[in-house]
Amino acid sequence: MKRMVIFVAAALLVLSCTTSPEKAAGPGSEGGIRGGDPSPSEERVPEVEEMLERWQQALRDEDLDLFLETYWPDARLDVLNEDGTSDTFIGTEAIRENQRRLFEGFDFSGFEFPPFLPHRRGPGPERAVYRIEYEWGQEFFVFMEREGQWRIQAQEFINQVPGAWITSRFQAAADLNGNGFLDNEEPEEHQVLVNEILRPLLYDPHDVRNIADELFDGNRDGFIDEREIERVRGVLFFENVMYLAGYSPEQVAYQYDLNEDGQIRPEEAEQVMEFLFGNPVLREPRRAETDLDRRIDINEDGQVDQEEIDDRSWHFIHMAGSYFFRDEVLMDVPRDVTSYLDRIADENGDGMVDEREHEMLTGAMEWERRVESYIGWKLDANKNRYLDLNEILLARQTYAMGREVDLKRAEPPFAAETFIDRILDLNRNGRVEQDEINEVVFLLAAEEPDEDAPEWAMELFDHNRDGIIELQERENSKWFFIFPHPVDPDSHIDRELDRNRDGFIDPGEMGITAGMTDKGETATFAERIESARWTGEFPETEMTRTEETGTQKDSAAESRAKDDRSFESEYYKKLGTIQDKKLAIVGLSMGTATVNQETANGLIVFVENAFVNIGKVRVVDRKNIEQIMEEYKFQASAMTDESTAVEIGKLSGADIIVIGSINFVGKRYYLNIKLINVETGEIIGSSIAEALDESRFLDMSNKAVYNLF
Repeated sequence: MKRMVIFVAAALLVLSCTTSPEKAAGPGSEGGIRGGDPSPSEERVPEVEEMLERWQQALRDEDLDLFLETYWPDARLDVLNEDGTSDTFIGTEAIRENQRRLFEGFDFSGFEFPPFLPHRRGPGPERAVYRIEYEWGQEFFVFMEREGQWRIQAQEFINQVPGAWITSRFQAAADLNGNGFLDNEEPEEHQVLVNEILRPLLYDPHDVRNIADELFDGNRDGFIDEREIERVRGVLFFENVMYLAGYSPEQVAYQYDLNEDGQIRPEEAEQVMEFLFGNPVLREPRRAETDLDRRIDINEDGQVDQEEIDDRSWHFIHMAGSYFFRDEVLMDVPRDVTSYLDRIADENGDGMVDEREHEMLTGAMEWERRVESYIGWKLDANKNRYLDLNEILLARQTYAMGREVDLKRAEPPFAAETFIDRILDLNRNGRVEQDEINEVVFLLAAEEPDEDAPEWAMELFDHNRDGIIELQERENSKWFFIFPHPVDPDSHIDRELDRNRDGFIDPGEMGITAGMTDKGETATFAERIESARWTGEFPETEMTRTEETGTQKDSAAESRAKDDRSFESEYYKKLGTIQDKKLAIVGLSMGTATVNQETANGLIVFVENAFVNIGKVRVVDRKNIEQIMEEYKFQASAMTDESTAVEIGKLSGADIIVIGSINFVGKRYYLNIKLINVETGEIIGSSIAEALDESRFLDMSNKAVYNLF
C-alpha cells in the first residue's frame, strides 16, 4: 500500500498538526508553512524535551503504551505525502492503530533520531512547537500544556514535496516546469516570481503583459497604474498576511512577528510595508535599533548593512508571493464561467458566477471546515462531509494551473449483475438505465411522505403496507439498499448478496448503488441522493411523470413477489413484539482492530442509554449482566455468540437480548445490532448505522437503536 510504504520509508510515525497552509510548501521553502528557520533565540522547554525523549524511546522499544502517554487523547496526527495527498489520524485510538502497523513493518530499535529543535513558542505560553529534520522530510510537534502537563496535541510529518504549492494564477506564471509547485531545486522559478512578476507589479506602472498583471488589473483597462500597484501591495503584504495570521500564525510568524510575542499584529505588517515601499531611510544602512531592524540584521552584529537590506527585501517579496493565496478576492462579480473553480461555483448552471455563488465559493474555500453548502460538497473529494486543507490546496492548484478534474466515472447503462442491480432493473431487460437510476434516487432523496409512488416503489419501500412511504421507511431501506453492512441472517437479500460468505456485504457485492459496475466505478447512490438534496434538483423521468398501466402494475407485482424481500413486511411486524418487554444488552463483537475493548464497552453504554431513552422497553441493568458473566464463568466471546447470549439473557430475566458488531469498511465505522427473542431464539429485528470517526459513536449508537422504531 502506498501510504504504508511512505510511512515505513520515513522510519517513523507521521505527523499531524492543525492542518494549515504551512502545508502549502515543502521543507526548506521560504513559502513554507513554518516560515523559514527559527531564530537562534528560540526558547527551549525542558518538560517538552523530556516528553520528546520519551516519545523517541517508546519508538525504539516498540512500547505502544508508553508511546501513547506522550499524546493528549484528542491529539491529531497528519502526514503530507510526496504527491500532495495527506492522511489524518484523530484521537489516540487512531494513532495507536497506525503505529501498531508501523511496528509490524519496520524495526525502530536501532533508529538514530536527528536532534529535536525548538521551532517557536506560542501563540500563547501554553503551546510550544518543536521540529525534527530528516533527509526525507520534516516533523513538527505542537505541545500543549494542560494542568501543568505537556503532551503532544498535534503532530505533522511533511514528506519532501517539490516546494510551495501553486495556489494562484500569478504563482503559476513562475512555475516553469508546470508541476504545480515552486520547486526548491529550481532557483530560476523563484527568481522569475520575484524579479519578473512581483517586482514590476509592485513598483512600476506598466502595460498588462502576463496573467499576473491580468489578475491585478482591477479596472480591466490593460494597464497597471499607481492605484492598482497600491492595491497589489495591500493585498499581498497586509490583507493576505492578516488572513493567514488569523488561521495559521506559524506560516507568517518568522517574517512578521517582529517582537516575537507569538502574534501577528496589523502594525507589524504595516512596518514591513513601510520598509519595502515607504520611507527610503529604512532602506539605508544604520544601527539595528528597532524590532524590524533586528529582523533584517541577519548576522546579528548590531548593524543593518546594504547587503542585508537587499537580501531581506528580496525574501519579504518572495515569501509574500509564495504564501497560500486566494485569487477570488480579486475576481470580478458577476463573471463568465472560465475556470475549474467557476464551474464548481456555478450552481444553477447558467454559465455565470453571480454574487451569491461567489460568496458561497469564497466561504467554502476560506479554510478547512465541515461541508455546509453544495459547493463545499463538490470540493469534498473523499465525501466525508469535511473539507480539509489538502482538498482546498488541490482545488486551488487545479484552478491556478488551468487544469480540470476528470473523475472518469462510468456512465449507464450498466449490466444488472448483483441482486440489488436486478432490483434496479425496473423493466427487466438485464440493464440498469439512467432513467431507472434516476427513478430510485428520486424516491430515496425525497424528504416528504409519498402516497403517490408507483406500485413497484410501494412494494420496495412501504414496509408496513399502509399505502404511504414514510421518511423513516426510506431511511431504514437505505441501510440495506445502498450502504455496506454486516449480513442480517434473517434477510434473503443479504444472503443473496453475500457471495463470498464472509458475513459482510461489501461494495462489490452490492453493485451499482455502492458505485461498483461492470464498466468501473460510478457515483454511489449516497452521492446521487446527497447531490439531489443539495441542489434541490430531483431527476424526473418518464416513469415518475406517467401512471403505470394495469398490465405494468400486474407484471411488476408478479415479478417482485418472487424476490422474497424479507426485510420489508415481516421484519417490521416482528418489531411490534418488543413493546414493554424486558431487554438486555449482552455484547458487541469487534470486526476491526481500530476499536479496543474500552471503546466497545462505551458503545454498549451508548446503546443501552438509547434503548432507555426511547422508552418502549425495560432495560436490564448492565451490572446484572456482568455479575452473571462472572458467576457462571462465561468467556467474553460468549457475549456475542447467539446461543450463549440467549442463555445469558434467560439468566438475567430478559425477554429480548441485544447483540451486535462494529466493523470498519471504506473509512467508515458500521454498528450492526440485532434483537433476539429469548424464548424462541428468533431474530426479531436488526439495524445498522455508520460513523466517520469515534467522535460520532454516540450519534451512531442512537441512530442504530432509533432505526428499529
